[in-house]
Amino acid sequence: QQGGGFQTRSLRLADASGKEYVLRSVEKYPANALPRPLRETLAADVVKDQISASHPYGPLVIPALAEAAKVYHTNPVYYYIPNDPRFGKYREGFGNTVGLFEERPDDDQSDAPYFGNSKKVQSSAKVLENI
Repeated sequence: QQGGGFQTRSLRLADASGKEYVLRSVEKYPANALPRPLRETLAADVVKDQISASHPYGPLVIPALAEAAKVYHTNPVYYYIPNDPRFGKYREGFGNTVGLFEERPDDDQSDAPYFGNSKKVQSSAKVLENI
């Protein structure tokens, strides 16, 4: 399933066992957050460069810091995404890019020590629905 907000392209993925993952673009696309008259201008290019330059690899340090603080965490990994026909309709948006791949915790995480081997984990979306 394709997703993302105003700046990031993302894909939700699932493995054969049903565990979910998310693949997010490192490159940001902030044009949709700008007023329409600015979307095709130099201003859009400047905003895109500034957002993409703001610590795009920061998530790499989170697991070690979270582990030290005994905070549950995901384990993001960066991958080069080739321009491969197996991406089908998502090829144009993701081919030849760098993406952040990480777990999307929900439900049973008893095999994941970085989630405390918890049997009942709720995704952020479910938590927000229940507030």
